Amino acid sequence: MVYRSIFLRSFPIRENSFIVKVLTDQEGSVPVFLRGNKKNIFRKSVFPGTLVDVELVKTKSEVAILSEYNVIRSPEIKSFNQSILLLSYLDIIDKIARGAFESVERVAENIICDGETQFKDLAWLVRCLNEEFYCAGFSDRAVCDDDVESYKNIKRRIIEILGYLPKSIKLVDKEVYG
Repeated sequence: MVYRSIFLRSFPIRENSFIVKVLTDQEGSVPVFLRGNKKNIFRKSVFPGTLVDVELVKTKSEVAILSEYNVIRSPEIKSFNQSILLLSYLDIIDKIARGAFESVERVAENIICDGETQFKDLAWLVRCLNEEFYCAGFSDRAVCDDDVESYKNIKRRIIEILGYLPKSIKLVDKEVYG
């Protein structure tokens, strides 16, 4: 079955294979097995946040097998700060996307808007996370202020939802606030 998805991250498990996590509308955040010669091609052309069509072969276990993929568009990261903010966003999306997810296309638009990779500043991260929490039913309304208080509220919300603060958000703190 072919899914429109966003590549979230990969985990090596052996020399010639690894687990890839993708976000799909139908399944949410899904672990997928990738092995052999596809591994090298996948690593060179696909970065976290890339919108891809993937063909998955379901197995009896929770992990499907990735048989084919087609890259639709990939983010162009221009700074370390931008990569940290994007990875933080994807990390949170991975954690809240259990079961059916509302819209891969919305997440893709948050990452690449008008042909340009976003997440240039903390305000963009706060706006996108507010939107995701609202759409996932974790907050009643989407409030998008550009002040530090909004970021503190987002961090509190993340801890309430996940039970902890991911390392990627701690990296944002270190990078943005020194």
